[in-house]
Amino acid sequence: MVNVLVVDEHTAVAESTVHDLRRQGYDAQSVGTGTAALKLHLAADLVLLGLELPDIDGLEVCRTIRSVSDTPIISVTGRDTELDRVLALQAGSDDCVPRSCGSREVMARIQAVMRRARPRSAGARTLTVDGLRIDGGSREVRLHGGTVDVTAKEFDLLYLLASCPATVVSRREIMTQIWESDRVASSRTLDTHVSSLRAKLGGDWIVTVRGVGYRIGRGRPDPGASGDLAGSPTGPPPRARSVDRPPEPIPTGPPPPYSSPAGILPDPAAPVTGSLPATSAPDGTPPHLPQLLRQLPEVAPGTETSLTNRTVAM
Repeated sequence: MVNVLVVDEHTAVAESTVHDLRRQGYDAQSVGTGTAALKLHLAADLVLLGLELPDIDGLEVCRTIRSVSDTPIISVTGRDTELDRVLALQAGSDDCVPRSCGSREVMARIQAVMRRARPRSAGARTLTVDGLRIDGGSREVRLHGGTVDVTAKEFDLLYLLASCPATVVSRREIMTQIWESDRVASSRTLDTHVSSLRAKLGGDWIVTVRGVGYRIGRGRPDPGASGDLAGSPTGPPPRARSVDRPPEPIPTGPPPPYSSPAGILPDPAAPVTGSLPATSAPDGTPPHLPQLLRQLPEVAPGTETSLTNRTVAM
């Protein structure tokens, strides 16, 4: 779809022209100043430029656009004189029409200019790189089956890179073939077109070779493709997320009653009642020691003495 930029200080006239262009199948937008036109012209396939502008002289706008790009320009002049037409053509316009010209003639002139700007080559062929399809005949770009709207220069740039998929195309060669110039201004224009194509295509379809130029890349696989590999993760499995557990409640109130293992040791918190006899055996052995010894597990022979001594020491 051809993108037309309408530049006219009269808002009503510009909106009417945009409406007519859209009815004829064009993608059109309008601006009312020369400053806005200089910011947006790189995204347009054709500029319909009114020469009477409130901020910058229309002829100067025309010269500036022509100095950085080959975008077709049709100038619209308020005076239908030979001098006005000559000045417009000398400033870089491809055609010049008076403001009194009817809409049908304007459409016919747009078609004629675009035919000269986009000559159909008999040898134009369709290039396919993975999911990217570039039709040289219809000048249409499709990515994974979907249409990608590109400007004339963006198409020429993409077609040039895709036509030599295994070759790095130098910046000078690109500027010479696409812009027919190797000036610094054309170099900045190339950077702008590359950035715009990357934004429209996504992935890595245009690869920069530092210090040399650009080559066509391989982009990314179709996100809607089916199969085991489509959509499968290529990196390590994701780490499990830790779940924050609530802190354990702090017990309140009195501590639970003490219970010793197998009832061997008395409760240390229990009150002491009564008193133990000093001795109940002639050798001075405490009366409860034999009972404790019977509850201990069997020990190897020869260790009874040391075990008894440790028990007594307790």
